Amino acid sequence: MQKNYSLLTGYIMAAVVVSIWSGFIVVSRYGATHALNGYDLIALRYGVASLVSIPVWWFLSSRVNFLNIRYLMLAIFGGMLYAICAFTGFSLAPANHAAVLLPGFMPVAISLCIWLIIGTPIKGKALLALGIISLGIILLGTKTLTVSPETLTGDILFICAALSWGVFNALLKKWHPDPYATVVAVSLFTTLVYLPIFILFLPSNLGQAPASEVWLQAGYQGVLAAVVQLLLYVKAAKTIGANNMAVTMAFVPVLAALIAVPVLGEQITLFIAISLLCVTGGAIFGNIHGNKNRHKDEIN
Repeated sequence: MQKNYSLLTGYIMAAVVVSIWSGFIVVSRYGATHALNGYDLIALRYGVASLVSIPVWWFLSSRVNFLNIRYLMLAIFGGMLYAICAFTGFSLAPANHAAVLLPGFMPVAISLCIWLIIGTPIKGKALLALGIISLGIILLGTKTLTVSPETLTGDILFICAALSWGVFNALLKKWHPDPYATVVAVSLFTTLVYLPIFILFLPSNLGQAPASEVWLQAGYQGVLAAVVQLLLYVKAAKTIGANNMAVTMAFVPVLAALIAVPVLGEQITLFIAISLLCVTGGAIFGNIHGNKNRHKDEIN
């Protein structure tokens, strides 16, 4: 009974993560194409997250020491590299491309990274599920080759961001880190490295942007996406398993693409629709398979 309750809690947390992630794609694309730029979004995301996460870590956790190489590695792949690739991509490619190539590619990226780093094989129905998802990625890729170089560059950056997140997820599975310490490490280490570079060398529109846009991005990026989402992601992955979390995240593309239609005025073309069906179909197939074999890939 307790195990079933724990699994239910894990899937509820995963559902909240999916909702935040879907909104993150649309909010990020909006921010990167309006008054702010991608560099501003990274600064707001991790600057605010550091201020929020440290008190959370101090009062709500056992205050695990995060000043070690493992948490630094988690910060590099789950923070710095991921953010630079993702937010630069948001300034170049549409949100529906991000929906397919960022969370849509994550099941493939995470499974590959878990295989390479931990040695967990990809086989059977799980391999077929990832193949279906990959088909959607390839279909979108063939269409992207015919559009502008700017969009192609953005798409490549989204894939790089997904691979970085894949390494992060594999390290979570390998090291079993404290969730609160992980959130603080990702936020604080990224802030300490990135902010000096941002202030001294990178272009910024923070001074000219409307206060409403700054507050929107600070709240969504710095609190919801960087702290709440990451904390729930780590806890959910420890509860339902990293592989199950990976395929659950593939539900984000459809939700994000649908939100982008009324909010950003983007269109869902035939290629986008087919790609979304592939990544979502692969996610459903893989998740059903994962439920039957959860004992093989749980990380707790």
